[in-house]
Amino acid sequence: MYRRCIHGACAALALIATLSARAEPRDAADIAVIRLDDEPAPPLERAPETLALDEIVVTGEKIARSLEQTTASAAVIDGASLEAYNDASVSDLFRRLGNVTASQDGTFSIRGVGNTGPEGFTYGQPVITQFIDGVAVDRIGQFTALNQAWDIERVEVLRGPQSTAQGRNALAGAVITTTRDPTEFWEARARARFAELGTRQLAIAGGGPLGGGLSFRVAGDHRQSDGFVTNTTLDDPEWGATGSRLGRAKLAYRPRALPALEVVATAMIGEADNGNDGSSVEYETTDAAPRTAQDNTPGASDRIARLYSLRARYDIAPDVTVHSTTAYLDTRDVSRRDFDRSAAGESVTDTDFRGRTVSQELRVNFEALGALRGIVGVYAGRFDDDRDIAVREGRIRLSDFAPLPLADSILRLHYDSTSFVADRAENLAVFGEVDWAISERLTATFGLRYDTERRETTSEYSTDRVDASLSLPGQVAGLPVLGPALDALLDTLPPLDVGPLLSLTPIVPGTSGRQHAASDYDAWLPKLGLRYALTDRLTAFATYTEAYRAGGVDILFTTGELVPFEPEFTRNYEVGLRGRAWDERLRYALNVYYVDWRDQQVEILTADGAVSYTENAATSTLWGGELSLTARLARGWHIDASLGYAHTRFDHYETINGDYAGNRFVRAPEFTAGLGTAWRGAAGWFASGSVAYTGDYFVTPENDPRETSDAYTLIDARAGYAFRFGSVAVFVRNALDDDHATYRFRLEPGPGVEIPGTLIAHGPPRILGIALELRY
Repeated sequence: MYRRCIHGACAALALIATLSARAEPRDAADIAVIRLDDEPAPPLERAPETLALDEIVVTGEKIARSLEQTTASAAVIDGASLEAYNDASVSDLFRRLGNVTASQDGTFSIRGVGNTGPEGFTYGQPVITQFIDGVAVDRIGQFTALNQAWDIERVEVLRGPQSTAQGRNALAGAVITTTRDPTEFWEARARARFAELGTRQLAIAGGGPLGGGLSFRVAGDHRQSDGFVTNTTLDDPEWGATGSRLGRAKLAYRPRALPALEVVATAMIGEADNGNDGSSVEYETTDAAPRTAQDNTPGASDRIARLYSLRARYDIAPDVTVHSTTAYLDTRDVSRRDFDRSAAGESVTDTDFRGRTVSQELRVNFEALGALRGIVGVYAGRFDDDRDIAVREGRIRLSDFAPLPLADSILRLHYDSTSFVADRAENLAVFGEVDWAISERLTATFGLRYDTERRETTSEYSTDRVDASLSLPGQVAGLPVLGPALDALLDTLPPLDVGPLLSLTPIVPGTSGRQHAASDYDAWLPKLGLRYALTDRLTAFATYTEAYRAGGVDILFTTGELVPFEPEFTRNYEVGLRGRAWDERLRYALNVYYVDWRDQQVEILTADGAVSYTENAATSTLWGGELSLTARLARGWHIDASLGYAHTRFDHYETINGDYAGNRFVRAPEFTAGLGTAWRGAAGWFASGSVAYTGDYFVTPENDPRETSDAYTLIDARAGYAFRFGSVAVFVRNALDDDHATYRFRLEPGPGVEIPGTLIAHGPPRILGIALELRY
């Protein structure tokens, strides 16, 4: 009946169009006349079915190239794949990509280089940039709900340097996320997801036309989980509970009178509550049961990011387009945590980090300018990064400064301190890149960026108090009658303020007040490449690029000492192949790289371990490669495979803390691999599954075997049924319940640490769930 109605409606419309055309003759260019003949028209010949893979265009380098023409090691994942594999966040997809890894605390690495640096500290400028709708997200924003995989159009992961196109902080790679823009038709979708450990998600998205060339789209995503960490000291089974909220609104203007113009305004906000820990939700001390914590102070971690952008595109000629992106980003991270992470001490650390970014990029893309196509652009940005840190009831151990027997048992010193660090950077760059088609098969790429940056650092530190109190050695406190009596007597004595006295010694910093430093840096960043089509289905390439991270000045806020550091540079050599086979049903890519890293910036702890600073103290060599395959095995059934190897070594890295020459980078597994397959049947049934392997890695540059992760293999699966207006599915994450540690770090007695131990972060256990999606 439904089909007959549709066919009848089509015939009626055809008849109306025919009669209208006969009543009011018009130019053939204005209307297509549908003729109803007495004799039926012969049936149209159906095009032969093809299983060829769709063409993928990579836009992250700001020049649109097909995947076969892109020499960068690129992985492109669309929104449908994110949903098929049940990815909750952008970082979830990393585990299926060779030479890309991600941890539960939000840190990730590309080719063995962590987003916070090769030595694992977190306060320096990142070396991998994340972009959302063309806007670079700062270090805080990367850990918020802005990275949730909801209403995403596509994600591009570019391995290797992207400094020529992206500029600052893209020395090791870039992750580029594009969310869905408003459409000219009405659309709505909703998702409800429930799983073990109190995991739930409620999300909506949709929009449509408003008239006059305006259209809108809104998206919201709310998630919660009870977590998988229990605090045995505070008897809190939901110690690792998390929550996140994402809101996004877009307004697009595409005037019909001016089809060459498109303007999109975006406002988004992302929040994340990461349980009771300021850096991770899964830490535990040594000798404890898995996934437990012993902190005796309740903590909190609240992160929020607000991003506002205005993107405009205008075709000033058929082959020339102007792009403009204006953005403002405001982020904040407020946290409290137990400093020593145990049930012994009382020390607490309060942190308040704030970030503000204002940026403007203007570029021109041109196509078919003779044998040339490429981009020319300018970029300007201001980056503010403020850090307030307060320590309360920190412990000072006299044995750290002098070998005094029983000193720590008899005399207890506790301090309060506050510190403030503000970093300001102003960046200005001019860049360009062109592809020159030398012949039908040979193409050369030339790129250049001139990048200049001014950085200012302001630091302020004060020791607010140092109190001394007496206690009994264990052998005395254990004496019958006398021990408890003496202990009670000492408890009645008020603490003695010894701050003024100890400020004259190295035990307590003797300086306070504000220090300021400024520095200026610039760099020329070239890119050269050759691409040759060996056959119609096989292309070889070779590239050379230089990447850069600006220098600056660190201030040791405990002493006021200025520590300048210079820019660092990498020279990157890469060769590879791109090919298609099996009647266009198979696509493969191979990249092999070699990196020479000079004047490498690494963070170094002072001798007392109280503060870190940056120094050009290392040189390194990196090499490795990635192999990826995508195949369509049958209609509705495809497979993706990726394999990566990364060799990272410090050739030179000698500091006051030790000599790390020959050691591997932090968070740098040598082998990574991923295999995924998704199937969708004609009757509505669908299924997907993936297997991801990550080799073990070190978490400190010392490469201590006690401070490593575990090698682990994760298996995920999803199956369900799609109906006309949605789908229902069941899923499992970590199907084999692989119990693995992603982080181990030893704590030694020192400032704020009462007892030695090892902090451990476990990956999540097996989680079963169900999801319902509705679409309109």
